Amino acid sequence: MSSDENDVPNFSPPTSPLRVRSPPTSPSKSPKTSPIRSPATSVSSVSSDSPSRSIDIRKAKRNKLPSRSTLQRRKQKRLNPESDGEDSDELEQEYDAEVEQLFTVTNEPDQDAAGNDRSETVKRRDSESILSDDSSDESSFSDTSSQSSSVHSLQSSNSLREGFSDGHHSDSEKDDNSDNVSNKTVLSLYAGSEMTANEALLDVLKLYVTDHWTKGSLDRNIKLIKKMLPKPNEFPASSKDAFKKLKDLTSQCSETEFLYCDKCLQLIETVNENCNHSEGHGKFYSFPIADQIKHMFEQRGLASVIDSYRDHESRKPGYICDITDGTEYKKVKQNFPNEYDLTLMWNTDGVALSSSSKQELWPILCTICEVPPRLRSSFTIVAGVFVSGKDPDMNVYLKPFSDSLMKLATNGVSWNHPVSKKTFTSKVTAPVLCADAPAKAIVLKHKSHGSRYACLICEQKTKKIDRPVEEVTKDGKKKPRLRRFLFTEDAAPIRTAERWQQLAAYAERRGKPRKGVIGRSVVFDIPHLNIDVCTCAEYLPLILLGVVKYLIIKIFDERGPWFIGNKVNLEDINNFISKEIKVPDYINRLPRKIKDLSYWKASELLAFLLFYSLPLFNGKLPDPYYQHWLLLVAAVFSLLKETISEDDLNSSDVMLRLFVRDIGALYGANCYTYNMHNLIHLTTQVRRWGPLWATSAFLFESCNGYLGKHVHGTKNLGQELINNIKNSQSVPVLENIVNSSDGGYNFKSSHLNCQLLGKPLQRDILTHDELTAIDSFRDIGIYVLYQRAKVLYDNYTSRIYDNNRKRANSFVLFTGENGKQKYGQVIIFVKSGQSLLLCLVRVYKILQKNLLFHKDTRYVIRHLLPVQETDDLIMIPVENLMRKVLKVGMYVGFRPNTYELNM
Repeated sequence: MSSDENDVPNFSPPTSPLRVRSPPTSPSKSPKTSPIRSPATSVSSVSSDSPSRSIDIRKAKRNKLPSRSTLQRRKQKRLNPESDGEDSDELEQEYDAEVEQLFTVTNEPDQDAAGNDRSETVKRRDSESILSDDSSDESSFSDTSSQSSSVHSLQSSNSLREGFSDGHHSDSEKDDNSDNVSNKTVLSLYAGSEMTANEALLDVLKLYVTDHWTKGSLDRNIKLIKKMLPKPNEFPASSKDAFKKLKDLTSQCSETEFLYCDKCLQLIETVNENCNHSEGHGKFYSFPIADQIKHMFEQRGLASVIDSYRDHESRKPGYICDITDGTEYKKVKQNFPNEYDLTLMWNTDGVALSSSSKQELWPILCTICEVPPRLRSSFTIVAGVFVSGKDPDMNVYLKPFSDSLMKLATNGVSWNHPVSKKTFTSKVTAPVLCADAPAKAIVLKHKSHGSRYACLICEQKTKKIDRPVEEVTKDGKKKPRLRRFLFTEDAAPIRTAERWQQLAAYAERRGKPRKGVIGRSVVFDIPHLNIDVCTCAEYLPLILLGVVKYLIIKIFDERGPWFIGNKVNLEDINNFISKEIKVPDYINRLPRKIKDLSYWKASELLAFLLFYSLPLFNGKLPDPYYQHWLLLVAAVFSLLKETISEDDLNSSDVMLRLFVRDIGALYGANCYTYNMHNLIHLTTQVRRWGPLWATSAFLFESCNGYLGKHVHGTKNLGQELINNIKNSQSVPVLENIVNSSDGGYNFKSSHLNCQLLGKPLQRDILTHDELTAIDSFRDIGIYVLYQRAKVLYDNYTSRIYDNNRKRANSFVLFTGENGKQKYGQVIIFVKSGQSLLLCLVRVYKILQKNLLFHKDTRYVIRHLLPVQETDDLIMIPVENLMRKVLKVGMYVGFRPNTYELNM
């Protein structure tokens, strides 16, 4: 690559072993600080001067007439978009006459009591969805991920919340699916309405689900709408009628209720010598996994989704790109070789239902590993629900889940392919658990994270250390000593499945824990779940909440050589956060000031770690501490990339070991916590189960929060939640029925790759130099200026648009002359003629001498680059914009992957 300083440099990972110095000693004095979008086009069936006639879609289908989408494509061919529009009206009338001839019923139109014609039209809706997982080669200083594809996925919660239109059906598949709903009567909402009764019901129930209406609110709104509609109409009279109609139209899976004793937490049907089950009972519910999977294959196009992902994904030998590249996943798939066998990643965790109650929700949630990452949230399975004021006995609660998986792994679930009509049998297992430390310990029958042998991966024993002086003297009370994982160069023995089984048998026989194992867990029975490797790296609680937040609080709140929380520093840092950080739309939350740290969400901690912290701490945090923090930033970013190489794994492993080793010398032995210790095992778990983003609990956390919002009141909480879950699952099924009955297709056309947005601007908003750069571009001709543009599925803005805004989508990585990648800021978008879309970009040059790197290992930070604005203004085609980047002071940065849509 050229050594041009404007080009994106290409630093290769170190080929020789990383050089390591001895652990640093805590400095006695800190150095001086320095400041620092549209529905498908509906087709009219009659001309303006012709009498209204009703359109019978079903009759058209029986006659095997061309579909409306076919006619629409014919129209596009006949109406030349490049023409001056003189003949378009005549051609459109000709086209509309053809539609009327094909779709109009020939008998006499219906008449109302006054003798007036009543036209009944059916509104057409095209649900659009596309699956795109093309991956691109990694560039050292460019975003390692592919262009974000547009999918109808559940971005903020889960599949209970939005539609099932994420299935990627072909036209033929959709026609076949229409047979499933041919018996559903397509009734207009009322005489002359363009909306069907099912569509009206769907729209109202969507609001009920997505906006978290109570049943009382739903009932009042339905009654109000019923009162406002013309009579007679087909709208339900109450929420009870709406749910009854929803149940009639859709097939809701039935739950199984289990009763357990409130005292001993065992099933009522179980004989317990120490308890007669006379002190009341509780309930939990289990949903059939087989029925949900069968529904996904037959009604939601799961087979097509799996086929598309398998066909489109590009595997790189020796690289880890997804959970399906993990060594443990590959071992499991050797026993499930069929094309539609499924591997589930599952989660369970306690969700507080309110701050004033002890009631907690413990759902069992699963997602399918064979589904593309962007669609996994929309293929979420609810396997169980437990609501109580006490933690469940997991061996009781998980028993139906385990039994179900044993049957599915042996017998599988049979389903009919919606296209080929062939019968397939899919075997299913769930070998990987994604949960935080407390939930893992409860599920696996292991001691908690503060115990003597707390680690689930190795058998290192914790040691007791004295508490810090400030903790001992804070309230004058004597407190127990702390248990900490003191770092040792000699690694502790790694746990094995055989060893775990022996310890569980010993613990149950002797009635006391052995090496942290309390007893035998029921999940031992899940086929191909190896107890020693069944847990994955869940970086939300481990890294973001357990390490990052812990150290930020220490740096800004606790006195020591690391402290930078004085008034002057805080003022500089808060000003920097509010004025110098410009984030694009893929970072969901704008950066907040340090004083709001206690309210930061996990996504904010992630953005702070990867992007904001190094520029903020540079020159303020003492150098040994800054170098130590840099190790964590570099390692975590590498393990979050879409494509992880062997060099990435090896470098990250070394850097994380250095980080853990040195934290005791810098911050004190008190920092050797459970979370800090588990950083040593992070790369091992990535090798087993794929990148950190692939096993993240962000998916399950949002789903848990959504389920919690669907519990209201204080009585029968479990049953109320079950009913809401079933109704929420049925709403997308109704949407599928509506789309099928009106001839809609779950297919998205390619459409335009680039388009300009907003109103044209005047030339006087630009400087003389900027206008000169535009006017001197070859063959520019007459042009129009715009502030925004859409390229593929990304929205870009200009400097003119971003002025005085905290969010900016104008900082970009783009391809310049000769294919060289450069960074810059879009000044304005330019349209010349009918099809030439350009943008004026101010180029940034990379300051090589200011690159961030770790001094001991010589590892260079690749995702944050120091840049300087130049006087160079260049015109480039809009399609040369590669991706958006964020601006943090004098640095530009890019995200590690595009799968975490809301960082």
